[in-house]
Amino acid sequence: MGINEQNSIEECVSKTARRLRLIQVDFADENEQSRVEYLREEIDRSLKTLMPEQKKVFLKRLLAIFPVCQQGAVATPSTAHVDGDQVRDPDFVVCCLEEMLPSLTEDQKRLLTRRLDDLGLAPKAKQGGACEFGQVLKDQLHLGGESDIKSEQVASLEKLSTLFMLKLGPLAWKAWRKLSPRSSIRSSGNFKSLVGRFVRGDTNASEQAVEEELLKLQRLIAGMMAAVDQVSKRFAEGHLDNFSPKEIVDKVQKERGSAFVSHEVKCWRKYSELADVYMTENSITLKLREYIADYVESAVSLNQ
Repeated sequence: MGINEQNSIEECVSKTARRLRLIQVDFADENEQSRVEYLREEIDRSLKTLMPEQKKVFLKRLLAIFPVCQQGAVATPSTAHVDGDQVRDPDFVVCCLEEMLPSLTEDQKRLLTRRLDDLGLAPKAKQGGACEFGQVLKDQLHLGGESDIKSEQVASLEKLSTLFMLKLGPLAWKAWRKLSPRSSIRSSGNFKSLVGRFVRGDTNASEQAVEEELLKLQRLIAGMMAAVDQVSKRFAEGHLDNFSPKEIVDKVQKERGSAFVSHEVKCWRKYSELADVYMTENSITLKLREYIADYVESAVSLNQ
């Protein structure tokens, strides 16, 4: 019934969609393969009434209102009996994929991605990056050359690593600013902003700039972790320097005192005097922060 007007195409799409729904209901008890074949035949019947230039528009409109057959069988133009020339038209195939995507489940999308990857249709830059990262993983994890690195798992690992990095960085720098507000060790700026500009291809946000910022963060975190052990030893040494019995006695002997006050009382008074200065919550907190900051400053400077 040759269709020449836009409203006629819309009418044909509407009628076809209604017939497809009736087929689903009428043949609900039959197996999926039979139902899909009936749907294909109905779509093919409608296509035969159209001019060649109208078929693509018709299929796009039909997919928009009737994208999925019962139990997930996708009613795509490729499953309908379209012209051989259309099936071989890359633009037509891409258009069909675009129409299908909103109706696909995540599993179906992953399957489609793997199939395209197997056919070598994934973007070359992405393939190269995945291969390079996969080789890095093999080297770092000591996997044999025969080990099969799955691109989907590599992509998931990249996502998790990026999210971890973007969350950890601000936390580490915030903790460091609290420990040492006047330290010269500082982040170069907003790391999320740097990464955002880098992935957008900003020439002022190079891979080297990202790498340098990550290396600085790595050194900071490594220094703070190592400081835990070193600071505990240093604090213990400082505590003994002030409060060991020998130190208390030495301090008392160096000071002039009343001859009518016993040596034990003098030692206790000296201990209490020092405790008022060095054993308060605030003084201990400040001293620990000082020790940590000193150690991290030295460790980071040494590794630069």
